[in-house]
Amino acid sequence: MSRLPLTIEQPAYFGRLSTEETTHWWSHGMWDFAEALLAPWIRRGESLRVVDVGCGTGLNSRRLASLSGVGMVVGLDRSPIALSFATRQASPGKTVPWMKGDALKLPFPDRCFDLVVSFDVIQHLEPADRVNFLRELVRVTREGGRLLLRSNGRGARIAEGTALVAFRIHELRDLLVDSGWCVERATHGNFTGSLLQEIRGRFLPGRHVAHPGGAGLCLKTPPPMVNSVMRWIAWWEARLVGSLQINLPFGHSTFVLARREAS
Repeated sequence: MSRLPLTIEQPAYFGRLSTEETTHWWSHGMWDFAEALLAPWIRRGESLRVVDVGCGTGLNSRRLASLSGVGMVVGLDRSPIALSFATRQASPGKTVPWMKGDALKLPFPDRCFDLVVSFDVIQHLEPADRVNFLRELVRVTREGGRLLLRSNGRGARIAEGTALVAFRIHELRDLLVDSGWCVERATHGNFTGSLLQEIRGRFLPGRHVAHPGGAGLCLKTPPPMVNSVMRWIAWWEARLVGSLQINLPFGHSTFVLARREAS
């Protein structure tokens, strides 16, 4: 009998995530995308105040804290289990304070952060809560500050019976605009890996689904050679997005960089 993927409601979810995300090419590749999108805005020598909303086990918070233009990072999550894993890991950069809190009612005053990041949170919210969530992010961001949002991207097809929420990129753009954000960049991520997954799902439907995230946490680090090749491909894709300002047309992840306008 095959082992079912873990869902975010299960205590073992974050333990598995904490183990796999440090080695899996996807985790490193998606951080490359995030860093490439943020690089033109984060200047060396600055001391930006950053909050990672839905920080999970804290890996991306620690990555943010290692950037030279970042002065302080707060990692916030509603799950005490996730935060327990976050606190066990040493931060290579600045010390990251961890906070338990609700993304729909952030425990921060108005306009207190220069940068807000939120990775793979919005798809877990009820549709009625998504605009409220994005407006809360507006509230805690200073005028001229930025939001980097990552979410599931919809592929060509999704296996029947899955509860996956996956957005078309224009749907995310519309949500952000309706919430008061000015969208600067919107791109897919993981073009090559997603295309390969779609092909496998199309021609080997008994073994593979088109979107790997449909049933829960499916991260499992592949053999070293495959992991290295996919890591290299993702790195080059991030360079296209960052250095050449190319927005990728397809992928199972989406990234949106938005600016908080003056009130």
